[in-house]
Amino acid sequence: MRSSGYNAVPYDRYSEGLNQLDLTVKLCKKFSSDLVKKTVIRAHYASKNRIEDQLKDLDRFKIDYSEQNYFDAINSAKLILFNHDSTGILEMFALNKPTLCLWEKGYQHQNKFVVQDYELLKNSKIFFDDQEKLYQHLLDIWNDPLKWWNNDNVQNNLKKFVNLYTQLPDKNFNLKFKRIIENRL
Repeated sequence: MRSSGYNAVPYDRYSEGLNQLDLTVKLCKKFSSDLVKKTVIRAHYASKNRIEDQLKDLDRFKIDYSEQNYFDAINSAKLILFNHDSTGILEMFALNKPTLCLWEKGYQHQNKFVVQDYELLKNSKIFFDDQEKLYQHLLDIWNDPLKWWNNDNVQNNLKKFVNLYTQLPDKNFNLKFKRIIENRL
């Protein structure tokens, strides 16, 4: 769940956030006891007091308000689910971490010229605009998400998407960046 700081959009960002939260709650209510035990909901640290009412139905889940180190959380997860389009998705794709995405209104927030690119994710069962389909896919892959994730079709489509929208910096990025900063001071 995201922070409330993302407001510069030509639509009602607050309502979108509430809809995303409701969609996430509806999805999580379907989880079996076994799935609940293995799921951590990571919420933005600033949302703790604001979303408690919406999350009361998820009291069976562990909810992490960003207390756990971000990288530890990522590395301990066998599968990551995003309920909104974000930089975090691109980070997971660049790191090749099994990731699912759910936006009920699909491409509404995107420019028309990127829709075809996101179809790559939809065709690979990474992106869903229907929570029932996502939930069924989650059940299908839960025991071994890497089998699905490492499938040639998924990896090829993911590689195309990553090449368009993200990349890992080279190994010497920090050193080069430090030199740039030092040269400007």
